[in-house]
Amino acid sequence: MNKKIVIIRTKAGHKYAERIAKKIRSLGGECGITSWKNLKSYLEIHKCFTTRTLLHYRSAGPNINLTAFDLEKKGYRLINSANILDRTSDKYKSYEWANKHGVALPITKKCTPKEIRRSINTLPFHKFVLKPINSNGQGALCFSSFVGDTEIDKKLSQVPGEKIILQQFVEYLKIYRVIVIGGKTVNQAVFYDEPNPNRWKVSVCLNPEIQHEKNPDPKLLSYATYITNIFKSEIAFVDIFLTKDGYVLSEINTACNLTQHEDKSRYSISNEIAKYLISQLNKLNSEKMYIT
Repeated sequence: MNKKIVIIRTKAGHKYAERIAKKIRSLGGECGITSWKNLKSYLEIHKCFTTRTLLHYRSAGPNINLTAFDLEKKGYRLINSANILDRTSDKYKSYEWANKHGVALPITKKCTPKEIRRSINTLPFHKFVLKPINSNGQGALCFSSFVGDTEIDKKLSQVPGEKIILQQFVEYLKIYRVIVIGGKTVNQAVFYDEPNPNRWKVSVCLNPEIQHEKNPDPKLLSYATYITNIFKSEIAFVDIFLTKDGYVLSEINTACNLTQHEDKSRYSISNEIAKYLISQLNKLNSEKMYIT
């Protein structure tokens, strides 16, 4: 069996996975795609040995991450690693990791709705954001609020989870997305959107209004690589706020459909991902080993 890249996708996330796979094949690599639920059976059926198989995760979450940790223990090479999937898919773990490593961030707490109601008048800031611990609905379940908000109960009831994130509101001018692959920014594919009085919540993920930044600030690019070095990620999509005081991390992602990003920039991000995956696949030990 030749060395092979296996892309792990969500149930619905097949389109961009197929785009990456097509690029891998065009570069002479072998590639398969499976959902995370079917991953273990896929590896067994296709005899994907640990020393000849690279797993590229385009999905993350509590259950997905458990499987990733298990496969990593068996000797599989994962991009991104199970630890990275775990610390980036859980927004509070992301905050803790960044904060521990000296990254300046808005104050962030993980609380039950009851704890939020009880402590809301003692917060050291007036305005804040409520959101799920794990990304959900492309930000649809993320709400801005403030001390004295008469709709706080309604907002709290809409955020899923026994515990949720309360974060100091960031007064931002723009939000950027920087693609970082193998420790290098893809300078040709930087994007942004900006809020206005009628639209405080903007995204640089599945947002048709994103703009292509043709001349990105070197400080922005440097900040993005600094963040990926802190998180030890290999393929990352870093979302960064521009504030009047400089750049502030919004979140770091390991999977997103980047089709519209490629359309806006006319640059093949999928080809860059494919080239990096193949370079890492070629480093795998050629010794044959069966799955244990």
